[in-house]
Amino acid sequence: TLRRVLHLVSWALRSFPIADPERVYVEGGSMGGAGAMLLGLTSARHFCWVESSIGQAIARNHRPSRLTQLTALWGTPQRNLAAAFPGVAAAGVWDAQDMTSLLLTSAEAREQFLFLKHGKDDTTIHFGATVMASPLTRRSLYGVLQEQHIGHTAIWDEGGHGPEDPVLRGRWWGHLQGGVFAALAVTVKAHAFV
Repeated sequence: TLRRVLHLVSWALRSFPIADPERVYVEGGSMGGAGAMLLGLTSARHFCWVESSIGQAIARNHRPSRLTQLTALWGTPQRNLAAAFPGVAAAGVWDAQDMTSLLLTSAEAREQFLFLKHGKDDTTIHFGATVMASPLTRRSLYGVLQEQHIGHTAIWDEGGHGPEDPVLRGRWWGHLQGGVFAALAVTVKAHAFV
């Protein structure tokens, strides 16, 4: 899927000369947010911005019921079956989806700007999963972002995994992006259906 998205971006840039290759963004929510992070960090040279809304940055930090569901798809975290993601050195499927490891080992990934949004009342990607340490690197995503001086904006609100913040409503944080999604840009939206 990651290779197909990169081919699509390449096609769009070739097919629409007005599109600016310096303003290609990737964004997604939930599983698409995790995918946007993975794509945007492993292929950072192709994107100037990654927006991950309610995305899981460390697959092994999911809640137990989600780990069971993912184990049926990927095998157990202990087996860590081989994965082939563009831009990721030989790694198992669970390790390859650990953004702390990717940020610590890839200079290209560290050059990427991340916009992250989570909801305090999210029961799918719970608060702890986003701030607790990776079993692989022993560091949290936010810890690595600070330690490595990686450009990012992190937004937290009172919303859940889908339900918007009950007071602020909608995409209240849009003005914080500084109009980065300007006209003539190519935006790749990572959607996932579970």
